[in-house]
Amino acid sequence: MSMDDSGSPSSPPRPMAVDGADHDAVLANSRFLTQEELLRRRLRRVKQLSRFYRDHYWTLMEDLRSKYKHYYWTYGKSPFIHDHPNNNDNSNGVDDAGVGDDILRCRFGGCKSKAMAFTNFCHAHILSDSKQKLYQGCRIVAKR
Repeated sequence: MSMDDSGSPSSPPRPMAVDGADHDAVLANSRFLTQEELLRRRLRRVKQLSRFYRDHYWTLMEDLRSKYKHYYWTYGKSPFIHDHPNNNDNSNGVDDAGVGDDILRCRFGGCKSKAMAFTNFCHAHILSDSKQKLYQGCRIVAKR
């Protein structure tokens, strides 16, 4: 029995129904098929298989897109960055893209969010950084 992504057992996949199976059942007892019957049956099955593979491909692409988005949000860098050796000799452990070897987490006490690029704080705590100059707190008083 196979497992789905959540770890719970999933039911086995149902067999795919062949288009025109009723017509094929009639021809199943024939000893010979004409070339036209044979070509129609093969064309029908190839078209069905093509639709199946196309749908399966796009389902896999959506799954890959979702997993890549999750990976990028968690680690903030491409998994392929280490495939290309870096020719520059940086002694601080940061490569050209500004990505270090480890995941940088927010330095605000108790926060485990990923820090924004080139800072030590996440979006929620960027105002806690005394060195940053890009962000300001809102000074407008909300009226009720």
